[in-house]
This record gives sequence, C-alpha cells and structure tokens, in this order.
Amino acid sequence: MFCLALIVSASADEPTTRPPIRDLPTEAELNLTLKQSQQQLAGTTYVPPAVTEKAKESASQDLMKSSEILCFAGAMTLVPKHAVLQIPKNLAVRLKQDSGAQLVTWNDFYPANRSWITTIEVTAEQAEGKMPLSAQTNDLMTKSGKVIVATYNGNPISVLTTNVAATTTTTVPTKPISRP
Repeated sequence: MFCLALIVSASADEPTTRPPIRDLPTEAELNLTLKQSQQQLAGTTYVPPAVTEKAKESASQDLMKSSEILCFAGAMTLVPKHAVLQIPKNLAVRLKQDSGAQLVTWNDFYPANRSWITTIEVTAEQAEGKMPLSAQTNDLMTKSGKVIVATYNGNPISVLTTNVAATTTTTVPTKPISRP
C-alpha cells in the first residue's frame, strides 16, 4: 500500500503533456465559419492554368485509335499502340475485336491468356527509342510463337523505334591512313 502511494505522488508531480480539452463547435458556429469562408472565396476569381497545345491534342484523341486490341474467349483488353512487338500469323485474328467481347483490364486479361501472350520488360530508355532492345530479347522474339507485349513495371507500354543505329554507324576507310 505504501508503494502505491509513492507511485501516485511521483506521477502527480510530472507536468501534463496532454492538449487542453476544448468544447466542440456548435452547428451555428460551423455555419457561420462556412459563410465567412464562402464570402472570402466569392471575392476571388478562379483562373484555370494555361493548357498547352500538346495537352489539347492528346485530350481530343480517340482511345481506340491510340490502342491495339487483344481479344480472346469473350474478353478483350486495350494496350497502347506499338506495345505489341510481335504477332505470329496464326494469332493475328486475336488482335481484332469480337462482337460481344467484354472489355477487361490488362491485369485481368493477361493471366487468363498466358498461353498465347508473353511479355518483355523494357527500360524507359528502350521505350523512348534511345536504346535498342537487347540481343536476348530479339532472340526470344524470333523463337517465340506467341504474341509479345512490351511492358514497363508490369504494364503495357509503347516502344518507339530506335534511332541509336543511325547515330552509331561506323565508317571503314577506303585507303590506309598515312601518318606523318
């Protein structure tokens, strides 16, 4: 019993760190605060940010025109144009929309169709066309009999054509170089 009294008295000497208790505002006080903030906002005018021409163009594009369709067994999904890197002749019909096919997300479509689709993870530089696809990727594309879709972080991405080959051409001199 004596120990309990010491503990209580020791804790009573410590300063309290709890925030002060306040009363909740009434509904009338909340309504008054709302009206005041609305009056303050009424004096200001909203100026929308400037929209660039490029943003206007991309906003008016048709989703179907900027996508490729993968369709099979009553389900279809959309992937960006140039995301499909290879289409075997026997699977070309699966890149057309079937009537009555239900639109599903890539994350739902791909696991159900892994038997005829494979993905190749590309880097941002490869997708932008700054670096070519690796030799291993090109080898897989030639040997695979599946539709190959380029992905970045697991999601389909367009792969632009590389312009690295044009900038890294080598020249072979036609005559020996003489050195002084």
